Amino acid sequence: MVVYTEEILDKCWREDSVKRGKSNREILHRESYRRLFEIALDEYLATGGEQLPRIDIYIPDWIWESIEIELS
Repeated sequence: MVVYTEEILDKCWREDSVKRGKSNREILHRESYRRLFEIALDEYLATGGEQLPRIDIYIPDWIWESIEIELS
């Protein structure tokens, strides 16, 4: 389980929204993003940080890096 703040979720969601907007893709509602974000984090942890999840959202590299630091 990864604990994150609403501020972190908001930053990630905004970055995802910008990337989606630039590529003319539908922008997700924040709660839809949250659900996929949590699934992605759970999948990443299930592999012990060995494999990034294949979920159609953008999660900034600094999220993965911070999790990796905690796993080490």
